[in-house]
Amino acid sequence: MGPDPAAVGGIETVIRTYAELLAPHATVRTLPTWRPDARAAGAAPALAALRRLAGLPRGAVVHVHLSHRGAFLREGALVRAAAALRRPVFVTVHGSDFVATSRTGLWRPVYAAVLRAADGVAVLNDGALAAVRRLAPRTPVTLLHNPGPVPADWRPATGAAAAPPTVVFAGEVSHRKGVDVLLAAWPAVLRAVPDATLVVAGPAGGVATDGVPGVRALGAVPPARVRELLGEARAAVLPSRAEAMPMFVLEAMAAGRPVVGTAVGAMPGMLAGAGRVVQPGDAAALAAALVAYLADPAAAGRDGAAGRERYLRDHSPAAAAHHLGVFYGLLGR
Repeated sequence: MGPDPAAVGGIETVIRTYAELLAPHATVRTLPTWRPDARAAGAAPALAALRRLAGLPRGAVVHVHLSHRGAFLREGALVRAAAALRRPVFVTVHGSDFVATSRTGLWRPVYAAVLRAADGVAVLNDGALAAVRRLAPRTPVTLLHNPGPVPADWRPATGAAAAPPTVVFAGEVSHRKGVDVLLAAWPAVLRAVPDATLVVAGPAGGVATDGVPGVRALGAVPPARVRELLGEARAAVLPSRAEAMPMFVLEAMAAGRPVVGTAVGAMPGMLAGAGRVVQPGDAAALAAALVAYLADPAAAGRDGAAGRERYLRDHSPAAAAHHLGVFYGLLGR
């Protein structure tokens, strides 16, 4: 249960990937609680999910994916309903602002009530782990890697070292994703690497890319096109101000491309030895990190290969299925 897996987005991709992983082994039903047209539909998707929840067989396992703030009211009500119906209910917390809002007087009691109703909670980074333990000390909680959306046997035809000096960003073109900082950093990158190209792929989010030299803005593209773009690039970049465990970073790791990211959410751990991490908002440091890969193909190839190895170990379909089974208590540790 969670955002419609047919839509584009990080949580949507996770739900879709888990459903595909579990389908050969169990009957899987996805119950959308929110859709991109939710403003027009109002609470209809969540109410429909609630009706279907009430009709699930008694042995069904319910897994609810939510982010922060209002999701703990909408999807959180379904967590508490599943608990009242005595269905085993598990929660994954994805929200990039979950930790910060968990300390506010408005959201702290809402978060606590939902998390205490769950049989188990999964989080994506250490900050969220500590927050859940503080809010719901009796609820089992664990770190659970997001499943990678890329099959383990897929990889680009060439490695990062052989790719042209191109950098790819994929995601909402917004302030939260740090695109304003990326555009501010790009002139310094061009001075150091004049033939560099920045490809920006994603829906509009309030930051204009028009007129910036060396930048190709593609708008929203399907996941398959993101993989193609990564295969044509030397490095990826995600200079976000807030994240949990971004799917674009996993896609880049699967492609064997090093990532320049920021010290938010799970990115520092994901990119240790497989990329470079700078502080959010630091355009000078971001430019220097990008130049380090664009000017040194061997370094890009080395760190990209390390990222792909980590992807296969921690995020591949086989690894994700095992971790999810442990979370549900279906497999031994």
